[in-house]
Amino acid sequence: MQPVIIQDSIAIAANTINENVIASNDSLRGLLEAPFPGRLRLLAVISATGLRIDAGYGQKKYAASCDLRVSTSTPDDPLDVVNDEAYCQAGDQMILRAVNTTAGSITLRYILQIIPVVDDSYTGGDVELPPDVLVMQRGPVAVANNTVDLQLLDGLTWERVNTPSILKVFMTQSAAGILRQLYIDQDRIAPPSAISLNNRIPQDPFDTTISGVEVPANALQQLQVSNASGGSLNLFWKTKNAQLVRN
Repeated sequence: MQPVIIQDSIAIAANTINENVIASNDSLRGLLEAPFPGRLRLLAVISATGLRIDAGYGQKKYAASCDLRVSTSTPDDPLDVVNDEAYCQAGDQMILRAVNTTAGSITLRYILQIIPVVDDSYTGGDVELPPDVLVMQRGPVAVANNTVDLQLLDGLTWERVNTPSILKVFMTQSAAGILRQLYIDQDRIAPPSAISLNNRIPQDPFDTTISGVEVPANALQQLQVSNASGGSLNLFWKTKNAQLVRN
């Protein structure tokens, strides 16, 4: 059984929300529904900062409010992988939502692979699938001098995850000076510590700063940063919550 590959480049107009960029291309409409149970692998880049994406299937989301690397070429594998650990059933509709809040058009380039988790003997219906990994990523985020304990996840989709999960955090900064710390509910898991100077959307595993953190269902995740460098710095971050049960 062969994978399905959905690939496109689409301009998102200024101050526009496209609820599903896949459906915007008539030639891709026949690929909207997964033909088999599969693992989803999404890669994406944007032509300029200011566009964010959400990705999901059926009624579920596996990437939320994600900034992407700026590039004018096709996404690089594995550099531009947003998430490659989500699993859909046959018939689930693929959704890739794009939001452009800027005053200019921004081009989104993406590759979405549906990789079968069944063989040629599959005759239809749902199968047992692994839990999804939930991804958020942002950057550049300007962190002003004298910022203290800025909560990066405040109000975001997976500030709390409604299933138990294992958290992994990736971070980079534009120059030395930002310290990060992590709380789960009221427990401090990681004290203030320096992060990578790679100045990019974080890459897995190279920009890992925290990993293997057990997060109970609905626990508050507080990823806080402070800046006492003497100037404003840019921060990039990515979180992965690997759910322990399929929701």
